[in-house]
Amino acid sequence: MGSCVKQHQPLFLPEIEVNRQEYNGLKIHTKALSELEAKMYFDRYVLSKGYHPIQISIENLSNRIYTLHANDIGLPLERSKKVARTLHESITKPLVVWGVGSYVVGELLTLPFTIIAAVSGAVGIALAIAFAPPIITTIAISSSVSQERRKFYKELRKLSINPYDYLIIKPSERINKVIFVRKEHYYPHFYIDLVAQDTGEKVSFKI
Repeated sequence: MGSCVKQHQPLFLPEIEVNRQEYNGLKIHTKALSELEAKMYFDRYVLSKGYHPIQISIENLSNRIYTLHANDIGLPLERSKKVARTLHESITKPLVVWGVGSYVVGELLTLPFTIIAAVSGAVGIALAIAFAPPIITTIAISSSVSQERRKFYKELRKLSINPYDYLIIKPSERINKVIFVRKEHYYPHFYIDLVAQDTGEKVSFKI
């Protein structure tokens, strides 16, 4: 039964050194992830589900604190929870079908025993034999799927920049995040604006 539920694989984002832009001690790297890269990092196919993942790495080598607001990224961001729900459902729907199927198969396999027990007058035993295994199996699958879903949601949220997020990038700090954009809204060229916390000076990067 345990092998029927896809085990959660920890999500990760590798450091990237491509498409680098640098200004006043700030370094930005961006990369539009391919379907295979998304599958490797998030354990899910993403583009085929309607989302384009873009990795953003920002390194602050200056002596100033910079901030990044999600609104200062020139693309419409999708909430990671919405993305996670779509990606997770793509693997849990087969499990639901499997659970229902196991119930039906269980009924068919136990039918002869049910009839024999019922004929002998052991109605309670007949009902136990007929319904207990499928129900227990379905409950166990549902619980396992729920746990995997919570883990996936939590880890994807930690890696993502969501709408209305506000990030603080301290000196010598590097952030490594991903944004999700609907495929119909994706454009390879966009901007990222960082703001110096002390002066409000804006540093704009054209990607």
